[in-house]
This record gives sequence, C-alpha cells and structure tokens, in this order.
Amino acid sequence: MDWVPEGQTVNQVYYKEVLTNLRERMRKRRPEMWKNGSWILHQDNAPAQNALFVNKFLTKHKITELEHPPYSPDLAPCDYFISKDQVCVKRKQVRVRRCGEGKSGGAHE
Repeated sequence: MDWVPEGQTVNQVYYKEVLTNLRERMRKRRPEMWKNGSWILHQDNAPAQNALFVNKFLTKHKITELEHPPYSPDLAPCDYFISKDQVCVKRKQVRVRRCGEGKSGGAHE
C-alpha cells in the first residue's frame, strides 16, 4: 500500500483511486484469488469508505466487504485482504456484506 501524501485529504474521490489501484495490484499479484473472487476487503467506518460513491464502486466491481462494527475504536481494520475461507471459520462472529447489500453513504457521484 501507499502512504497518503502530506496535505492530501482522504475523501471519497481519493479513496476510490486507492481502491482502483488496489484492485489492479490484486489482479497482478494474486491472479488465482482475482479469478475466483476469493478475497474480501476489510476497512473501518471512515466517512470516505462509507460514501455512496465508494459503495457504488464496490458494487460495480463485485468486491465483497467485511463489515467493521460501528463505534469500535478498540478494533483496528487489518488494512489488507483476507480470503473467504478465513472468514468462514468465524462466520458467526463477523458479518460479511456481499456487494450490493444496503449501506448508506455520501451523495457524490
């Protein structure tokens, strides 16, 4: 992953660029997971990540997201992908949001 440049605001437009780069890296570095869709994006509840603009991008590209519980400052996102097999082990403890499931956010398009 890249560091956010000094002075850069992490808004929904910037975050979508990050996700676009992440998808491309996933395609190149993990082609087997890319082909069968066996990867999950884990992120926290930052406003840029919950924006409608970003959620439409995730839905359009069929990116499965592991939801982060709201108001959980003691839980940090893992900042990388995990496979669906790893999530299945603890399915009762986490909620996996499939692409297209409802989640409200900002109005930028």
